Amino acid sequence: MRLNLIYILTLISNLAFGQVSADTITNWQIYKDSVLILSGNEVMQSALLPITTVDTQYKFENLRIDFLYDFYSGDIERKIDFYLDDKQIGEFKDKGSARESINIPKDFIDQTFKNHLDKQLLVKYTDNKYHTTGIPIGLIIFSKSNCITRQDIEKLLIETGEFKNYYRYDLGDFYFYNGRYENNLTYKILQKKSGIIIYTRKDSLSDAMILKPDYFGNYDKSTILIMIEVAAEYSWGQEIILIKNQNVHYLGYMDYTVNKDNGESISDYCDFLCENGKLTMIFKDLPIIYWPDEPNILNGKDLKFEITENEIKRIK
Repeated sequence: MRLNLIYILTLISNLAFGQVSADTITNWQIYKDSVLILSGNEVMQSALLPITTVDTQYKFENLRIDFLYDFYSGDIERKIDFYLDDKQIGEFKDKGSARESINIPKDFIDQTFKNHLDKQLLVKYTDNKYHTTGIPIGLIIFSKSNCITRQDIEKLLIETGEFKNYYRYDLGDFYFYNGRYENNLTYKILQKKSGIIIYTRKDSLSDAMILKPDYFGNYDKSTILIMIEVAAEYSWGQEIILIKNQNVHYLGYMDYTVNKDNGESISDYCDFLCENGKLTMIFKDLPIIYWPDEPNILNGKDLKFEITENEIKRIK
């Protein structure tokens, strides 16, 4: 009985020690602002390192690295190194509490890796306490897609002059003016270089209450798609304007709305793909109404449109 008891106590002790060891493994997470994009721990081998892609076209403030020690919370000097084919191409240093995040600003990323886009980089962590020779924590690819994505463009209310009571949006080579109050159903596009209004739309015939624009563009604003929601109590559809290489193209009207909360704008639920030189609009998995055939509810994942400089065409 005594030997059995000793054996059981020994087994329990070994299991407990193993649990403590597992619980104290150093681990880390990398976030793009608050979105987790990569995680790992020190038992990983280099061949199993996690990999992630960061599109630098998107707006974000920091890459945040949380390197977690269960056993230390004091001050520490840390650095993050980036390697391309065993050559160091970037280094970011940080000093502070071991419990604090390492925040790498987007400005640093844009400047440091602008000549190393679409390359697989090794990310290495080093500190002056426990990992003095460095430890690989992941692989990262910084890219800059030329496809269009949603753009949050600030608006400026014009209070005097020709464009009084219009919101102005800066689109690079153009200004988009969207009316309010007495100009509520009017929009205009002005070319900055010439100062000429090259497109005007005024809805004076329908019962619409708003013309609300959403903007999608690439990083250099060479391609901008404007989806202008026409709506009253619910969304009726979208007028589509494409600005490409300084030319403005009116592509027509999309008679679609999202079958949600009495009809919502499709511009809030769409995305874009750029493949083989083609621009394609796609949608999330949700019900969509095509007004000319209202009873036949469509599934958004089955709805695609090819966008050219001449038209927007449904792909079936």
